[in-house]
Amino acid sequence: MAKGCDTAAYLTDSRVDALVGKGYSFVGRYIDYLKGAHNDLTEKEVAYL
Repeated sequence: MAKGCDTAAYLTDSRVDALVGKGYSFVGRYIDYLKGAHNDLTEKEVAYL
């Protein structure tokens, strides 16, 4: 069975590498419009997801 996680943090190269290294194969990314939240996906994050 595939292993996944969720996060509100931006996905960076190092975060993705760490997740893959721990056996994760998918990530759900929260997007919220609260002040100070990690909104908007970056183009790189879209490619990861």
